[in-house]
Amino acid sequence: MIDTNRPGRIEEEPYKSESLLREGIRDWESKAKEVFELRYFWFSGLAFLIIGVFCYKRGSPWLGLTLLIAGFSEMIWATSPSFRGGTQTEFDRLLTNKIIFSSLSLVLLLAIGYGSRRIEIKRATTKGIIDQEA
Repeated sequence: MIDTNRPGRIEEEPYKSESLLREGIRDWESKAKEVFELRYFWFSGLAFLIIGVFCYKRGSPWLGLTLLIAGFSEMIWATSPSFRGGTQTEFDRLLTNKIIFSSLSLVLLLAIGYGSRRIEIKRATTKGIIDQEA
């Protein structure tokens, strides 16, 4: 398009708009990828936790504890803040997801700690009853 104010010059506005649009799309896709990775790794950690609790209850405490540590490590890594800026809306969406999943991780940690304590108390009382009968 020819700029009528300056004859012979081509208006640069369409290229500037295209550049802004491409950058916006790139940023949107980047944030969407981060949200997907957050959810994927958090649910992978949750799977490790479930398997770890199962192993711990079934009498393999070392394997269970190892899987619990791996699961919580995965969750912590996934919910760690990323310090990449960008558009405020997508960044807020990412941080909201991270806060929600971090809170769920904390609740799971407390629940598993409480549950493991109950399992140990139950094992101790069962062992005490068996020892008294023998």
